[in-house]
Amino acid sequence: MTPKKKALISACATSSIGMMWLVTSAVLAYMIGTYAAQGASPQQIVMVMTIQPLVGVFMAFLTGPISMRVSKKLLMCTACVLTVISGIIYGVFGGQCSIGLLYVGAALSGIVSALASTVPNSLMAQYAVSFEERGKFSGYNNAFMQGGALLMSSVGGLLGASRWQNAFLLWFLAIPVLVLVLVLCFVLGAAMSACIQLAAIRWYL
Repeated sequence: MTPKKKALISACATSSIGMMWLVTSAVLAYMIGTYAAQGASPQQIVMVMTIQPLVGVFMAFLTGPISMRVSKKLLMCTACVLTVISGIIYGVFGGQCSIGLLYVGAALSGIVSALASTVPNSLMAQYAVSFEERGKFSGYNNAFMQGGALLMSSVGGLLGASRWQNAFLLWFLAIPVLVLVLVLCFVLGAAMSACIQLAAIRWYL
């Protein structure tokens, strides 16, 4: 598999988690009911939906400079890890944890949205040598992002109908995405590099 194909697959897979925050909007009413019983006001829970885009916008401005200093592939792995952490906060401890911890999870999901929506495009731009390829790669990336949005909003609503915490189990889909990115970008890359070096040594000898 060529480096271009590995980058394309990894970028598209990461883009699919870029709209993860839609899960929260699908079950927000249930979350308000749970925490209202604990004495929290609806406005406090709605703040979760405010923090996510607020942090996302701020992080989006920083993603460009950060991606110039840090590996884009590493940033995609970071987005997957933060998605899993947010999934643990909401899916495992949701309803039992404090509102402050929900805000932390919302901030993390905002960071993920910024990383997963900008870094994949930046990565694919490195391998696109023509405007036609850039347009094609951008189309693939947007298709996966919209597919992820459809999954998060529709399936999230179905899972959250019985218990709203179940909707956030979708965020654990970031685990296979993380494994895919690690294998394609790091494991296979290192293995191919080692094979090339070994072949060069044998040819030289």
